[in-house]
Amino acid sequence: MRIFYFSLPFLSLYNFEAALYRAMGDSRTPLFALILAAAVNAVLDFAAAVLGFDLAGVIWATVFAYLVDAATLFILLMRRKGLHLLPRKLAIAPMQMKQMIRIGLPAGIQGMVFSISNLVVQAAINSLGADVMAASSAAYVIEINIYAFVNSFGQAATTFVGQNFGALQLRRCFEVTKRDLYVGIGFVLSASFATALFAHPLISLFATDPEVIAYGVMRIYLVTGFQVFNCVIEILSGSLRGYGYSPPPALVVSVACVLSGS
Repeated sequence: MRIFYFSLPFLSLYNFEAALYRAMGDSRTPLFALILAAAVNAVLDFAAAVLGFDLAGVIWATVFAYLVDAATLFILLMRRKGLHLLPRKLAIAPMQMKQMIRIGLPAGIQGMVFSISNLVVQAAINSLGADVMAASSAAYVIEINIYAFVNSFGQAATTFVGQNFGALQLRRCFEVTKRDLYVGIGFVLSASFATALFAHPLISLFATDPEVIAYGVMRIYLVTGFQVFNCVIEILSGSLRGYGYSPPPALVVSVACVLSGS
């Protein structure tokens, strides 16, 4: 954990750079940079294993991969035509920083409360024994991949609602939210159905014990069936952040997470 914290500045920089690209309607460049960083991480992990490095070497490889990720977008932003980055002109803009904190801080608290409630739930799961712990961990790996798309639809809502709200195109803002809900719900329902349909072979990739597989399949059935509601929450929360209203969704989600954790 101590070594991994060295990567947080690079991860923060990448997220900021990726947000700039998404604000310009380009979500592919951050994806390509992330794929490059993942490839670098995989090569360094393999090298660490071959050279006999311990766990610290593997974690340092992850830190370096985040550095590559952030540096790639930084260099591309300096070379981009139109809106591009000029390092010598970087400075703190108090007004813009205040607006970012006003929107970003409640969103961060929303994510933090969600993680804390998951810790409480995980503590309860751990008390049920090793088989349940293993099954829950395996199912979570599968579920988090669906959530990655759920989160992306929320980010898209923030980006495009924010753009149109800034241009005083309120009708387009409503249209963005509506279409995002259609596409997001349709995708998540399809992904959840496919995951539930192939739950047994998917869990079997992580475990061989029949009892662990049965518990994992049970979790997938229960959790993925409600992912569509999570998608609606993310899209509506993202839309409200696009309008500049970040505290209301953060408060609602935080209360829900506290109730689920209790």
